Amino acid sequence: MPAKPRSSVTFTRYLPLMMIVGVAVTPVNPAKAGKKGIAFPITGAKLDKNLTGSIDHKGGLKFAAGDTKLVVKNFVVKIGEEKSKLIAYAGKQKVKLLDLDLGDAKVKNGGKTVSNVKASLAKPGAEALSATFGADIEKGTPIGKVTVAFK
Repeated sequence: MPAKPRSSVTFTRYLPLMMIVGVAVTPVNPAKAGKKGIAFPITGAKLDKNLTGSIDHKGGLKFAAGDTKLVVKNFVVKIGEEKSKLIAYAGKQKVKLLDLDLGDAKVKNGGKTVSNVKASLAKPGAEALSATFGADIEKGTPIGKVTVAFK
């Protein structure tokens, strides 16, 4: 059976930071954790020849500490000519969770795989996490790297 298209996030610095403030990060179905990070199934994409546009995903992340939790899901990666971002839904509210830096991105397989996309916490994402957990989590906090693969 061929592999399904997916995006994965490899947490490099952010996950340990969340653990320090006592927040566990786990995938929300159908996202799955694996050796290369957390993978989110791609449900659709609208990209032009320059690879700008949007990529829709299912699943999400649950941030939890005791009885306090924040669930973000159904990610949309928006790729612009100059700026890119990951938007998530927290309940019915849309939140810009991550800023994506494509400056060092590597494109392979005729654009079907894009890796080494640096992800950092966007201001609204930092504010949502700070408000939920009573921690001072700053905008621009490095999250890790994102890979998008259409197979």
